[in-house]
Amino acid sequence: SVLDRTPGHLLFHRAGFLGGAPMYTLGPLGEAHRHEVVDIFNIHVARGCGTFFAEQVSAAFFDLLLRAVGDHPAQAATANGRLAGFSLLRPYHALPVFRRTAEISTFLAPEHMGKGLGAMLLMEMENLAKARQIDNLLAAIAADNAVSLRFHGKRGFQPCGRFARIGVKQGYDLDVIWMQKTLESGK
Repeated sequence: SVLDRTPGHLLFHRAGFLGGAPMYTLGPLGEAHRHEVVDIFNIHVARGCGTFFAEQVSAAFFDLLLRAVGDHPAQAATANGRLAGFSLLRPYHALPVFRRTAEISTFLAPEHMGKGLGAMLLMEMENLAKARQIDNLLAAIAADNAVSLRFHGKRGFQPCGRFARIGVKQGYDLDVIWMQKTLESGK
């Protein structure tokens, strides 16, 4: 993978795919991404285990998402002028003693899965977290989402808890596995 930094953006091109693979650009998630964020999110709602939402969301969901993020980082990945995916951090808990910990969520458009974009977004979110003195990332993942569990496990996340039958989605009991990654401080 090749990473090039420009002010406020990160460019990424997967080595070996220089011919037809997209160049990804990372930058802050903002209002311009509203409808594409909703579209990508709704794809994952429909597919089942990628979100904890049972129903499609409207454009108003974007406002709820940004409120949950607060002043934490949220990044958009674009390719050829279109949103390819997004990732965000949100506070794990409102109490100040937990400010070193954030929950991470990442969603990719299906055509951009398996191309290194998820890993690139995770790496950038880790860098942004460390810059904010966040050294613990948590991911809440549906137990039947093997792809996400494998992705996070390969990137240093460790299972740290399982909540059994805490929800129901599409008529099935939902278990949630929490995974945690402690970030190196770089000191």
